[in-house]
Amino acid sequence: MGKAKENSAFSFYKLLRLLIIIGMVGALALMLKKPGPAATPIMPEKVAGNAQGFSAKLEQLKSASERGESGAAVAFTSDEVNSFIADASVRAAQSNSVPTESRQEPVPAASQEAQADTTASSQAAVLDAAAIEQVRAAIKRTQLAFEGDEVIAQAVVQRYGQDIYVTVRGKLGVSDGYVAFTPTGFKIGSLAVPVSMVGERLHAKLAEPENRDKLKLPDFISDLRVENGQLKIVQK
Repeated sequence: MGKAKENSAFSFYKLLRLLIIIGMVGALALMLKKPGPAATPIMPEKVAGNAQGFSAKLEQLKSASERGESGAAVAFTSDEVNSFIADASVRAAQSNSVPTESRQEPVPAASQEAQADTTASSQAAVLDAAAIEQVRAAIKRTQLAFEGDEVIAQAVVQRYGQDIYVTVRGKLGVSDGYVAFTPTGFKIGSLAVPVSMVGERLHAKLAEPENRDKLKLPDFISDLRVENGQLKIVQK
């Protein structure tokens, strides 16, 4: 009788261990699974125009503040915000890149002009292709979407050679001149993680000096929030 109970307990232990292993494998698979995009993909050729639209609207608020007006507000679509982020990322990458010079063999004077035209055309094509690829990479790295009164942010990080997608959603606000964020949802890949498990760590990360500086708002902005699926910014 005792041996039967012992065998039953051992079988239950093996079953429990198997279930735990299956659960861990399933969780890992969900973490590595690519989720749906947070926002509708933007065509690279539209990024510059959308980014200019974002800058123009922000300039409206700044100009209103300089004229002594108050309470002006503008709304931004996710395309405008994502394009501005992608454009700024590409510009920063380009400004930090160092051009390299290649050694060339002497060319007869008679063919220098024709070769110069060919080289210029080739370089322009390469630069266009490189710029498009940079924009695509920037769009992939960070995406924002607005739903109702919440923002959804999705970023790609690399771990062990794998692209891991981190998606967080929450509400935006302003606190003492800085962007405030209250998370309401969190995912790693396609795996939903309770906000209670990551909220404190996320707030600590945002409070780090290098990250907090990025959340500082211009002096002419008094409020920032998501409203009716758009980002609304209010001037002082």
